[in-house]
Amino acid sequence: MTKATRLLLATVLAAGSVLMFAAPAAARVVIKARTDNSWTGHISAKMGEKVIWRNPTFSAHTVKSYNQGKRWRLQETQLEINNGNQVARRFKKRGNYYFRCTLHDDMVGIVRVRR
Repeated sequence: MTKATRLLLATVLAAGSVLMFAAPAAARVVIKARTDNSWTGHISAKMGEKVIWRNPTFSAHTVKSYNQGKRWRLQETQLEINNGNQVARRFKKRGNYYFRCTLHDDMVGIVRVRR
């Protein structure tokens, strides 16, 4: 084995070791508005996971909590048309958390938080 080959092998092994021990990415769940004025469905998340609402469509939407399930608060947030803005929340307790778009009456969803 040549010196160059040994050096290359040592570099690859060292890089692999660093990658194996890198910290895992933060867990997150993304909820997207859809073009049919609905959300991407009822969402499951683990306690402490970041839940993100986004609007990739060309329609205006809002996201706001409503207290059909657990008592929680997410102030109404305007999700501008397809500009990449978002709103996020971490849930610390198990339960069902209901949300809706105040511009579209049928645009509702649930975040089901589990352990």
